[in-house]
Amino acid sequence: MSATTPTGKDPVRSSLREVQKDLTRERLTEAALTAFREQGYDLATADYIAKLAGASRATFYLHFKGKAELVLELLDRLEPTVVAAYRDLDELRHAPRSKIHKWVVRETARWGADSGRFEALDRAAAVERKVQERWFLCLERSADAMTGYLSEFPSGTSRRRARQNVLMQMITMERGMFLSSVRGLPLDSKLLLESLTDQWSSVLGSAGNPSTR
Repeated sequence: MSATTPTGKDPVRSSLREVQKDLTRERLTEAALTAFREQGYDLATADYIAKLAGASRATFYLHFKGKAELVLELLDRLEPTVVAAYRDLDELRHAPRSKIHKWVVRETARWGADSGRFEALDRAAAVERKVQERWFLCLERSADAMTGYLSEFPSGTSRRRARQNVLMQMITMERGMFLSSVRGLPLDSKLLLESLTDQWSSVLGSAGNPSTR
């Protein structure tokens, strides 16, 4: 017989309900990614997402207010990985070009492995302002995580410009990887990697160049 809490609730049953809730939420999230790939973000309906997940429309709205909230949760899950990646890059600010190149290769591979998720986010961002703003916030937090690089610039205008340069390079890299890894456009992958490596080497190298301050 299960013990009860002072509130009269069975902790075992409560735990099982939470597990079931999380599993249902995960099924809806994965179903949404499939629906967005098949129909596009704007045409995919809550009914269709719920059907793919083996749930009802009511269940969908029990977990999410709408598609945008679901995508925002995807971004919340993705952000720690993105921020950690740029912290790793920050550690390479005085490293040889070959190590920066390895980082670029690693991140490009990550985009390719998770192309479905990135495509869903891009499609949602095209029509949902709040998704656009949340993705940019993720990039801003990633830039702020590069504390070593930013600390090499005096506070004020030079540091703000350095942060802006990092943000612009992040956006450039994101678009390049999206078009290559997600959209599959006929870009020369080797040249793309070399170009991104050159760009990041230039940005990171500016920290030691007084003329950029």
